[in-house]
Amino acid sequence: MPSVADVLAGAQFQPPAQSKRPTVLVAGASSRLGERILERLLGSGEYSSIHVLTADAMRSTESRLIALTLSEWTSRVDHVIAVIDDRDPGFAHPIPRKRTEIFSSLAIDDVPTLARHAEALGVARFMLVTPVDPWSRPAAMYAQLSNVMEAELNQRRFESLLLVRPAQHGSGQRKGQLAQRFLALLIDTMKNLMAGKHPPMSLDNTAKAIVKAIFQSPAGLSIVETERLHEFLA
Repeated sequence: MPSVADVLAGAQFQPPAQSKRPTVLVAGASSRLGERILERLLGSGEYSSIHVLTADAMRSTESRLIALTLSEWTSRVDHVIAVIDDRDPGFAHPIPRKRTEIFSSLAIDDVPTLARHAEALGVARFMLVTPVDPWSRPAAMYAQLSNVMEAELNQRRFESLLLVRPAQHGSGQRKGQLAQRFLALLIDTMKNLMAGKHPPMSLDNTAKAIVKAIFQSPAGLSIVETERLHEFLA
């Protein structure tokens, strides 16, 4: 599987040959999950071309990868995978991150603009992924996300709208300081194991499941809890 660094290296992009395979755009590839999704897409043959939003125009040696800014995105793609940045500005992340910083991040406030742009270009399937990082604060994001989804996403004319997010019932359990969140994470994991639920997936498997989920998404609005993403790997 080629790394992101390998395919973002130097030669001018050449348009791919015509193909019946769909095309996809990844927004928010600056996050750990977003970058893993991009790597998963590059390593598969499911898409004829893969677009990724960047802060500045980029060149690529990989014929299927098109790195571009939002303003440069003017041609239709079939699918969009939008990953909200999982960085919490309120505290330092305990695990160092080795990300390619050239990709554009995606904040909650960026989603309406992205969705309108995608709709105007005829995107058929739009997936919005809420952070699944256990150190992040999903509870603080749900109120904003609900407004975004109700006021913007549900008004867009996508054939399929897929929302991937943690379960609502657990969204308020990881607030507070780092030690409190770590304890809540351990408690949640133990409860799930005792109840016979599937343990948390690795980042790689989460990315793999997300790519499978967008291919299997039905028409209309669908909500997939991150705790059930493992079902797409069965």
